[in-house]
Amino acid sequence: MLDVSGHGVGAALNTFSLHATMARYDANKEDPADFLLNLNKSLANIFPTGQFATMFYGVLDCGSGKLIYAGAGAPPPFIVGAD
Repeated sequence: MLDVSGHGVGAALNTFSLHATMARYDANKEDPADFLLNLNKSLANIFPTGQFATMFYGVLDCGSGKLIYAGAGAPPPFIVGAD
């Protein structure tokens, strides 16, 4: 889940850049912290000063119910339910 700052064409271009950059880190998709770290390094050179994105990235193992996640500027998740 992500949110790109701004409105209009500038925000749309940043969203496109972010999406294209995410595809380059497909090998890191199982490690949310590593994925976001590498994504941030790339986007820091692409986004104009003052523009940013926040993101929550999680990998859920449906078999075990284990969730591994990382956040970049996003609040921590609420997890509701029994153990």
